[in-house]
Amino acid sequence: MKIFVFIMITLLTLASCGEEKASPPADLLSVERFADVLKDVRLLEGAYATRYNRVDSSEYKISAYYERLFLDHGITKEQYMATYSYYMNDPKKMIAIEDMVLNKVNILLAEQDSINRINHYNPADTLAVDTVRVDTTKKAPVLEIKKKSAK
Repeated sequence: MKIFVFIMITLLTLASCGEEKASPPADLLSVERFADVLKDVRLLEGAYATRYNRVDSSEYKISAYYERLFLDHGITKEQYMATYSYYMNDPKKMIAIEDMVLNKVNILLAEQDSINRINHYNPADTLAVDTVRVDTTKKAPVLEIKKKSAK
């Protein structure tokens, strides 16, 4: 009988030790807003690491840059950390957020690539295009490209 009671207490103790869902903090950032902030954090850390080799051990402290980033987003470091901790406890949601961040960074890269192409445009590089005309009189601008005829 003592063995049965010991086993029951052990099982109840183990069952009660399961992970509980953390309650969201009062100032939790929405997924979209957090993804925007996290994108900027990732860009900051990447730029900083490129400049100073490591984010965690540089003699130049990154904390001032974080403070400015949080100020620009209208949040506090504590709010960011609480939101980060909350979403980290839900791996599926955090993966979705990281995917959103990756998409946002890819959009920035594509926009920058477009700007670079425009700034470095050389008409001599366009071998297959004869004329390009943009009609801005319509609601949406229309780009018309006339290709050179093959000879």
